[in-house]
Amino acid sequence: MTEENIWTRFTRSYTNVLSNWEPYRELVSKVLDCMAEKENILDQGCGTGIFYLELARMGKKVIGIDNNLAMLSEAQCRL
Repeated sequence: MTEENIWTRFTRSYTNVLSNWEPYRELVSKVLDCMAEKENILDQGCGTGIFYLELARMGKKVIGIDNNLAMLSEAQCRL
């Protein structure tokens, strides 16, 4: 099985696995504190857009990229 197939098969459960934002909130807040106010954020390997959406809700300009089309498709549905 190729890496592409593994991530495509994992797409549906990926969002459920990472849907709890709380464990990441403190880490993300610390990173954001170190950034300039208007700095853009690149969410490389954005998957289904979980972090992308949370950062956007915080008012950040985020660019999300991923090499798996199934993951990106799921992220686009969540926007």
